Amino acid sequence: RAHAGIHYPATTKTDAAQGQGQSMEVEAWVDGDHAKVTFAESNNPILAEGTYLLTNDGGQTLYLVNPEEKTYSPFALGPIVGGAGAMLKGMGAMVKFSFSNQKVEKLGEEAGPAILGYKTTHYRFRTAYDFELKVMGMGQSSHNETVTDTWATTELSDRGFGAWLRREPRSTGIADLDAMIANDVTKSIQGVPLKVVAVTKSKDQRGRETTATTTMEVTAMKEETVPAAAFAMPKGYERTELVAAMPAVPGTEKGLARGGPQSRSVSGPAGGPSLARCLLFAPRMVRGNAPR
Repeated sequence: RAHAGIHYPATTKTDAAQGQGQSMEVEAWVDGDHAKVTFAESNNPILAEGTYLLTNDGGQTLYLVNPEEKTYSPFALGPIVGGAGAMLKGMGAMVKFSFSNQKVEKLGEEAGPAILGYKTTHYRFRTAYDFELKVMGMGQSSHNETVTDTWATTELSDRGFGAWLRREPRSTGIADLDAMIANDVTKSIQGVPLKVVAVTKSKDQRGRETTATTTMEVTAMKEETVPAAAFAMPKGYERTELVAAMPAVPGTEKGLARGGPQSRSVSGPAGGPSLARCLLFAPRMVRGNAPR
Protein backbone atom coordinates (compact mmCIF):
# COMPACT_ATOMS: atom_id res chain seq x y z
CA ARG A 1 0.00 0.00 0.00
CA ALA A 2 1.27 3.49 -0.84
CA HIS A 3 0.48 6.94 0.52
CA ALA A 4 0.36 10.29 -1.22
CA GLY A 5 3.11 12.05 0.68
CA ILE A 6 5.57 14.88 0.23
CA HIS A 7 9.21 14.61 -0.80
CA TYR A 8 11.71 17.39 -0.12
CA PRO A 9 15.49 17.84 -0.22
CA ALA A 10 17.11 20.31 2.17
CA THR A 11 20.60 21.72 2.58
CA THR A 12 22.41 22.93 5.69
CA LYS A 13 25.68 24.81 5.31
CA THR A 14 27.95 26.50 7.83
CA ASP A 15 30.56 29.05 6.81
CA ALA A 16 33.16 29.60 9.51
CA ALA A 17 36.75 30.71 9.89
CA GLN A 18 39.81 28.46 9.85
CA GLY A 19 38.37 25.91 7.47
CA GLN A 20 35.55 24.91 9.78
CA GLY A 21 32.87 25.18 7.12
CA GLN A 22 30.52 22.22 6.97
CA SER A 23 27.58 21.18 4.82
CA MET A 24 24.79 18.65 4.81
CA GLU A 25 22.19 17.49 2.32
CA VAL A 26 19.18 15.39 3.25
CA GLU A 27 16.33 13.78 1.35
CA ALA A 28 13.07 13.47 3.28
CA TRP A 29 9.65 11.94 2.79
CA VAL A 30 6.64 12.98 4.90
CA ASP A 31 3.10 11.66 5.18
CA GLY A 32 1.01 12.85 8.11
CA ASP A 33 2.80 11.93 11.32
CA HIS A 34 5.30 9.75 9.45
CA ALA A 35 8.71 10.86 8.15
CA LYS A 36 11.97 9.44 6.88
CA VAL A 37 15.03 11.69 6.60
CA THR A 38 17.97 10.14 4.73
CA PHE A 39 21.61 11.28 4.94
CA ALA A 40 22.74 10.55 1.41
CA GLU A 41 26.44 11.13 2.08
CA SER A 42 28.17 12.08 5.31
CA ASN A 43 31.54 12.06 7.03
CA ASN A 44 29.81 12.37 10.39
CA PRO A 45 30.44 9.15 12.37
CA ILE A 46 26.93 9.32 13.83
CA LEU A 47 24.90 10.40 10.81
CA ALA A 48 26.83 8.21 8.41
CA GLU A 49 26.16 7.79 4.72
CA GLY A 50 23.04 5.74 4.20
CA THR A 51 21.67 6.16 7.73
CA TYR A 52 18.31 7.81 8.25
CA LEU A 53 15.96 9.24 10.87
CA LEU A 54 12.55 7.63 11.26
CA THR A 55 9.43 8.84 13.10
CA ASN A 56 5.80 7.84 13.20
CA ASP A 57 4.56 10.41 15.72
CA GLY A 58 5.39 13.75 14.13
CA GLY A 59 9.00 13.88 15.33
CA GLN A 60 8.24 13.40 19.02
CA THR A 61 10.10 10.08 18.91
CA LEU A 62 13.02 9.72 16.52
CA TYR A 63 15.16 6.71 15.67
CA LEU A 64 18.48 6.75 13.85
CA VAL A 65 18.58 3.67 11.62
CA ASN A 66 21.78 2.16 10.23
CA PRO A 67 21.00 -0.31 7.40
CA GLU A 68 24.64 -1.37 7.01
CA GLU A 69 24.99 -2.44 10.65
CA LYS A 70 21.31 -3.39 10.95
CA THR A 71 20.87 -1.30 14.10
CA TYR A 72 18.64 1.50 15.33
CA SER A 73 19.06 4.01 18.16
CA PRO A 74 16.70 6.43 19.91
CA PHE A 75 17.77 9.87 18.75
CA ALA A 76 17.35 13.06 20.78
CA LEU A 77 19.88 15.88 21.00
CA GLY A 78 18.62 17.16 24.34
CA PRO A 79 19.63 14.13 26.44
CA ILE A 80 22.89 13.80 24.51
CA VAL A 81 23.83 17.39 25.34
CA GLY A 82 22.80 16.84 28.94
CA GLY A 83 25.04 13.80 29.10
CA ALA A 84 28.01 15.82 27.86
CA GLY A 85 27.35 18.46 30.51
CA ALA A 86 27.14 15.78 33.17
CA MET A 87 30.51 14.45 32.06
CA LEU A 88 32.08 17.87 32.48
CA LYS A 89 30.61 18.18 35.96
CA GLY A 90 31.79 14.69 36.79
CA MET A 91 35.42 15.70 36.29
CA GLY A 92 35.19 17.77 39.46
CA ALA A 93 37.92 20.29 40.15
CA MET A 94 39.86 19.53 36.95
CA VAL A 95 37.21 21.08 34.70
CA LYS A 96 34.84 23.85 35.73
CA PHE A 97 32.45 25.74 33.49
CA SER A 98 29.67 28.25 33.92
CA PHE A 99 27.10 30.18 31.90
CA SER A 100 25.73 33.62 32.70
CA ASN A 101 23.74 36.52 31.25
CA GLN A 102 21.48 34.26 29.21
CA LYS A 103 19.00 36.22 27.10
CA VAL A 104 16.43 35.62 24.37
CA GLU A 105 14.99 38.59 22.48
CA LYS A 106 12.43 38.74 19.68
CA LEU A 107 13.55 41.30 17.11
CA GLY A 108 10.80 41.06 14.55
CA GLU A 109 7.87 39.31 12.87
CA GLU A 110 6.62 40.26 9.40
CA ALA A 111 5.25 38.87 6.17
CA GLY A 112 7.98 37.09 4.24
CA PRO A 113 8.48 36.25 0.57
CA ALA A 114 6.94 33.20 -1.06
CA ILE A 115 9.28 30.20 -0.92
CA LEU A 116 8.65 27.29 -3.29
CA GLY A 117 5.17 28.72 -3.83
CA TYR A 118 4.28 28.83 -0.13
CA LYS A 119 3.48 32.03 1.77
CA THR A 120 5.87 32.62 4.68
CA THR A 121 6.25 34.68 7.82
CA HIS A 122 9.70 36.01 8.71
CA TYR A 123 10.79 35.81 12.36
CA ARG A 124 14.01 37.17 13.88
CA PHE A 125 15.39 36.30 17.32
CA ARG A 126 18.59 37.04 19.21
CA THR A 127 20.00 34.69 21.86
CA ALA A 128 23.07 35.48 23.94
CA TYR A 129 25.09 34.10 26.84
CA ASP A 130 28.53 34.29 28.45
CA PHE A 131 30.59 31.12 28.87
CA GLU A 132 33.59 30.45 31.11
CA LEU A 133 35.68 27.28 31.12
CA LYS A 134 38.55 26.41 33.44
CA VAL A 135 40.76 23.39 32.85
CA MET A 136 43.19 22.63 35.71
CA GLY A 137 43.09 26.27 36.77
CA MET A 138 43.60 27.76 33.30
CA GLY A 139 40.58 29.74 32.14
CA GLN A 140 38.93 30.77 28.90
CA SER A 141 35.80 32.91 28.57
CA SER A 142 33.65 34.18 25.73
CA HIS A 143 30.51 36.12 24.92
CA ASN A 144 28.28 34.34 22.42
CA GLU A 145 25.43 35.84 20.43
CA THR A 146 23.24 34.33 17.71
CA VAL A 147 20.76 36.16 15.49
CA THR A 148 18.39 33.72 13.79
CA ASP A 149 16.11 34.51 10.86
CA THR A 150 13.36 31.97 10.16
CA TRP A 151 10.95 31.88 7.23
CA ALA A 152 8.05 29.54 8.06
CA THR A 153 4.82 28.60 6.30
CA THR A 154 1.48 27.55 7.78
CA GLU A 155 0.41 26.03 4.45
CA LEU A 156 2.08 22.70 5.31
CA SER A 157 0.37 20.86 8.15
CA ASP A 158 1.84 17.34 8.28
CA ARG A 159 3.40 16.81 11.71
CA GLY A 160 6.08 14.63 10.15
CA PHE A 161 7.90 17.78 9.00
CA GLY A 162 8.96 18.14 12.64
CA ALA A 163 11.42 15.28 12.21
CA TRP A 164 13.85 17.69 10.51
CA LEU A 165 12.26 21.09 9.91
CA ARG A 166 11.94 22.14 13.53
CA ARG A 167 10.86 25.56 14.73
CA GLU A 168 13.23 25.56 17.69
CA PRO A 169 16.98 26.08 17.26
CA ARG A 170 19.35 23.23 18.06
CA SER A 171 19.90 22.70 21.76
CA THR A 172 22.65 24.82 23.34
CA GLY A 173 23.13 22.48 26.27
CA ILE A 174 22.39 25.32 28.71
CA ALA A 175 19.28 24.23 30.62
CA ASP A 176 17.77 27.61 31.45
CA LEU A 177 18.66 29.14 28.07
CA ASP A 178 17.11 26.19 26.25
CA ALA A 179 14.00 26.63 28.40
CA MET A 180 13.85 30.32 27.44
CA ILE A 181 14.25 29.43 23.76
CA ALA A 182 11.50 26.82 23.99
CA ASN A 183 9.17 29.32 25.64
CA ASP A 184 9.94 32.40 23.54
CA VAL A 185 11.04 31.08 20.14
CA THR A 186 9.17 27.84 19.65
CA LYS A 187 5.83 29.24 20.83
CA SER A 188 6.19 32.33 18.64
CA ILE A 189 7.08 30.68 15.33
CA GLN A 190 4.07 29.20 13.55
CA GLY A 191 4.25 26.60 10.81
CA VAL A 192 7.07 24.72 9.06
CA PRO A 193 10.44 26.46 8.56
CA LEU A 194 11.49 26.48 4.91
CA LYS A 195 14.63 28.57 5.47
CA VAL A 196 16.69 29.43 8.55
CA VAL A 197 19.80 31.62 8.71
CA ALA A 198 21.68 31.80 12.02
CA VAL A 199 24.69 34.10 12.47
CA THR A 200 26.71 33.30 15.60
CA LYS A 201 29.42 35.62 16.89
CA SER A 202 31.78 34.69 19.70
CA LYS A 203 34.25 37.06 21.35
CA ASP A 204 36.88 35.77 23.79
CA GLN A 205 38.46 37.55 26.73
CA ARG A 206 41.17 38.97 24.46
CA GLY A 207 38.64 40.57 22.17
CA ARG A 208 39.15 38.12 19.33
CA GLU A 209 35.90 37.57 17.44
CA THR A 210 34.80 34.67 15.29
CA THR A 211 31.66 34.43 13.17
CA ALA A 212 29.83 31.38 11.82
CA THR A 213 26.81 31.51 9.53
CA THR A 214 24.56 28.47 9.27
CA THR A 215 21.91 28.31 6.55
CA MET A 216 19.22 25.63 6.32
CA GLU A 217 17.04 25.72 3.22
CA VAL A 218 14.45 23.46 1.65
CA THR A 219 15.28 23.40 -2.06
CA ALA A 220 12.19 21.65 -3.48
CA MET A 221 8.81 20.39 -2.36
CA LYS A 222 6.64 17.98 -4.32
CA GLU A 223 3.85 15.48 -3.77
CA GLU A 224 4.98 11.91 -4.25
CA THR A 225 3.56 8.46 -3.66
CA VAL A 226 5.45 6.91 -0.75
CA PRO A 227 5.32 3.17 0.07
CA ALA A 228 3.94 2.57 3.56
CA ALA A 229 6.93 0.32 4.29
CA ALA A 230 9.24 3.32 3.98
CA PHE A 231 8.15 4.48 7.43
CA ALA A 232 8.39 1.06 9.11
CA MET A 233 11.32 -0.07 11.26
CA PRO A 234 13.10 -2.91 9.44
CA LYS A 235 12.62 -6.29 11.09
CA GLY A 236 15.51 -7.93 12.88
CA TYR A 237 17.47 -4.74 13.59
CA GLU A 238 19.30 -4.51 16.93
CA ARG A 239 18.75 -1.58 19.28
CA THR A 240 21.85 0.40 20.32
CA GLU A 241 22.28 3.56 22.37
CA LEU A 242 23.85 6.92 21.57
CA VAL A 243 26.10 8.22 24.34
CA ALA A 244 27.70 11.63 24.80
CA ALA A 245 31.42 12.03 24.42
CA MET A 246 33.36 14.58 26.40
CA PRO A 247 33.39 17.87 24.46
CA ALA A 248 36.84 18.95 23.38
CA VAL A 249 38.53 21.53 25.57
CA PRO A 250 41.18 24.12 24.75
CA GLY A 251 44.54 22.47 24.15
CA THR A 252 43.03 19.16 23.05
CA GLU A 253 41.99 17.97 19.61
CA LYS A 254 39.35 15.42 20.51
CA GLY A 255 36.96 14.46 23.26
CA LEU A 256 36.91 11.20 25.17
CA ALA A 257 36.69 7.96 23.23
CA ARG A 258 33.30 6.53 22.62
CA GLY A 259 31.98 4.19 25.24
CA GLY A 260 31.78 0.59 24.20
CA PRO A 261 30.97 -1.51 21.15
CA GLN A 262 27.19 -1.02 21.41
CA SER A 263 27.27 2.76 21.66
CA ARG A 264 27.80 5.78 19.45
CA SER A 265 29.38 8.99 20.66
CA VAL A 266 28.45 12.58 19.90
CA SER A 267 30.81 15.39 20.86
CA GLY A 268 30.38 19.12 20.90
CA PRO A 269 32.65 21.84 19.53
CA ALA A 270 35.77 22.89 21.38
CA GLY A 271 35.25 25.19 24.31
CA GLY A 272 31.79 24.13 25.40
CA PRO A 273 29.17 21.38 25.56
CA SER A 274 26.92 22.74 22.83
CA LEU A 275 26.03 20.29 20.07
CA ALA A 276 24.58 23.00 17.87
CA ARG A 277 26.93 22.13 15.00
CA CYS A 278 27.19 18.36 15.42
CA LEU A 279 24.73 17.70 12.58
CA LEU A 280 26.36 19.89 9.98
CA PHE A 281 28.28 17.33 7.98
CA ALA A 282 27.98 15.70 4.51
CA PRO A 283 29.38 17.05 1.26
CA ARG A 284 26.85 16.94 -1.53
CA MET A 285 23.32 16.25 -2.63
CA VAL A 286 22.30 12.85 -3.99
CA ARG A 287 18.90 12.93 -5.58
CA GLY A 288 16.76 9.85 -5.71
CA ASN A 289 13.25 8.54 -6.06
CA ALA A 290 10.85 7.60 -3.29
CA PRO A 291 12.44 5.46 -0.57
CA ARG A 292 12.21 1.72 -0.96
